[in-house]
Amino acid sequence: MATYNSDDHSATSTSSWDQPRCLIESTRDGQLEINDQTLSMLQQITDSVVVVAVVGLYRTGKSYLMNRLAGRPGFDLGSTVQSKTKGIWVWAARHPTRRNCSLLLLDTEGLGDVEKGDANHDTWIFALAVLLSSTLIYNSMGTIDQNSLEKLHFVTEMAEHIKIKSNGSDDESVDFDKFFPSFVWAVRDFTLDLVIDGKTVTEDEYLEHALKLKSGAGRKVQDYNLPRECIRTYFPRRKCFAFPRPVEEASSLKILESLKDSQLKPEFLKEADKFLQHVFDSTQSKSVNGRSINGRLLGGLARCYVDAIRNGAVPCIQSAVESTAKLENERAIKESVALYEKRFTETVKFPTETMLEVSNCHHVCQKEAAEYFMKLAIFDADKTYYQRMMEELAASYESFVKENETSSQRACHSLLRSLHKPIDDDFETGKYACPGGYEVYRRNVDLLIRKYRDSPRKGIMSEEALCEFMKQQEPTSAAVLKADEKLTEETKKVEEEKQRAEASERQKRAAEEEVRKKEQLIEDQKKSFEDHIRRVETQAEEDRKKMREDCEKVLEKRMQEQERLLKEGFDQRANDMKAEIDGLRQTMKEQEKDNSGGGAGGFFDFLGKFIPIVPALIDAFIRPRKKC
Repeated sequence: MATYNSDDHSATSTSSWDQPRCLIESTRDGQLEINDQTLSMLQQITDSVVVVAVVGLYRTGKSYLMNRLAGRPGFDLGSTVQSKTKGIWVWAARHPTRRNCSLLLLDTEGLGDVEKGDANHDTWIFALAVLLSSTLIYNSMGTIDQNSLEKLHFVTEMAEHIKIKSNGSDDESVDFDKFFPSFVWAVRDFTLDLVIDGKTVTEDEYLEHALKLKSGAGRKVQDYNLPRECIRTYFPRRKCFAFPRPVEEASSLKILESLKDSQLKPEFLKEADKFLQHVFDSTQSKSVNGRSINGRLLGGLARCYVDAIRNGAVPCIQSAVESTAKLENERAIKESVALYEKRFTETVKFPTETMLEVSNCHHVCQKEAAEYFMKLAIFDADKTYYQRMMEELAASYESFVKENETSSQRACHSLLRSLHKPIDDDFETGKYACPGGYEVYRRNVDLLIRKYRDSPRKGIMSEEALCEFMKQQEPTSAAVLKADEKLTEETKKVEEEKQRAEASERQKRAAEEEVRKKEQLIEDQKKSFEDHIRRVETQAEEDRKKMREDCEKVLEKRMQEQERLLKEGFDQRANDMKAEIDGLRQTMKEQEKDNSGGGAGGFFDFLGKFIPIVPALIDAFIRPRKKC
C-alpha cells in the first residue's frame, strides 16, 4: 500500500536550495548524464515551477545574470578563458512574487568552447534548455548583427534535434511555437545608440529590426534569413534587453560578483532591474500541453530527454510526456487511495450503528481523494487512470464495509455469549430440568433478547447475528421443552409453533436490516456516479478553456508574424502563414464543435468506460446472505 504524504496534501512544497547543483552532467567522454542526487532533490518540489534557462557562448557572463536573478552569488563565474559551467546546473528558490511557486534557474554550459571538440554537444545543450525552460535567455556580447546570429546557428538545427510526436511528420517545426519557451535576448556591453534611420527605437524594436528578412532567392540570402526565420517562427514571444558595460575598468570585470551595486554604473543597474522585473512578472510556469508541471514532472521529462540523447535518438516531447505521465498517474492512484483509507480510518470507529455513518464518511473521503488525484494526475484525457482510481476506491470501500460487518458480528456474538452465560450455567446445573423449567427458560431468553436489543454499539449486523445465535440455541430450547413434564403434548406443540413464529420474525428483521444496507449501497453508487460526472465535466471544461486560451495566444502571435511579413514584402511567406492561421482556426472550430452538444468526445468515452462497472461495484457489496 502506498504511503500518503500529508505534507504534499496540506501545503505545497517550495524548496529553496543553498547552492546550485549539477542536474545534467557533461562527462569526460562527451556524454550527457543525469545526476540522480540532484534529480531526487528536484522531484521533491511539488509546486508549479517557473524555469528560466540561460544559454550563450562561453565566457560571456551568463552565470552573472543568473546570480542577479537568484539575488545572491552561487553560479561560478570564473575569470579565465576556460568555460566554468559544464552540463546544466539548476538552482531552486522561492519565486519572489508568486505564492506556491518555485523559481528554477538553469545555467548551461557555454556554447562554442573549443575544449569540447564536439559541436553536436552544444546543440544538445541548447535543445535541452529549450525543452526544459519556460523562458530562454540568450546571452551575447556587443550587438545583434549577422555575426551574432550566425553564432546562434543552434536554433536552425532544432528541427533535427526535437520531435513533438513519436509518429509525427518529417517537419513539425511549424508547431514548435506551441511548446517552446518565451525568448529573451540579453545583449551585454552594448555601446550603440538605439537609433535606426534617425529614429530612436526601443530594445524590442532593435531586435525586430535585426530579425528582418532579406528579399531574394540566392544561397547567401537563404543563409542570412534562416536563423532569423527560425527565431521568428519558433519564438513568437520575444524580448530584448541591451545592458551597458557594468564598470569602466576591464580589470573589475574579473571581480564583478564581489562588487557592490554602488560600484556599478547606474544605467547598468537600471537595465538589470528592468530585466529582473520582466523575468519575474512575465515568465509563465513551465507547462506541457497547457498543464502546469512541478519539479517532480520536470525531473521526469529531463531524464526522458537525456536518455533519448544517450541512446542516439531525438528527444520527443510526446514520448517523454507519456512516459512521465504514466509514472505520475500510477503514483497519483496509490497516493489518492492511501489518502482515502487514511481519512476513513481516522473518521470512523467500527462497528457503526448505521450504514449511513459509513456511507457519509465514504462520500467525504472519496471526494477528497478524487480532488487530490485530479491535482496530481496529468494528461489523463480519456480518464483511464481516473477510472482505475475510482475502482480502487470502490474496492477499499467494499473492504471497509466488510470490516464494519465483521466488527459488528464480533461485537454482537461477544455480547450474546455474555448475556447467555447465566442461561448456560443454569442449564448445566439442571435448573430447567424440572416441571415448569421451560417457562423459566423462556423468561430468561426473552430477557436476554430485550437486553441485547437495548445494548448500544452492536453495529449493522445485530439482527442477523441474533438470528444466527438463536438458531444455534434451538437444540437446547427443544431439549428443555421436551423435558418439562408439567406441559401437555398439546401445549408443547403450541410452544413449538410459537418458537417457529419468533424465528420467522427474527429472520424478517434480519432481512429488513439487509435490505436497508443494500438500499444505502445502491444510493452510495448513484451519488458517487453523479459526483464523478460533475467532477469530470468541471475538469473537462477547465481543460477546454485552457486549450482555447493557448490556441488564441498562438493564433495572435502568428497573425502578428503574418503582418510583419506583409510589411516586409514577403507576400508568399505571408500567404503560407495565412494557411497555417486558417488551419489553426479550423482546428479550434472543430474542437469547439466536439465540445458542444453530444460531441463531448473524451468525456463520453469516459462515461462509456465507467457505466459498465457500476453494476459490478454494486454487486460486489450486495451478495446473498444465508438464511438464519
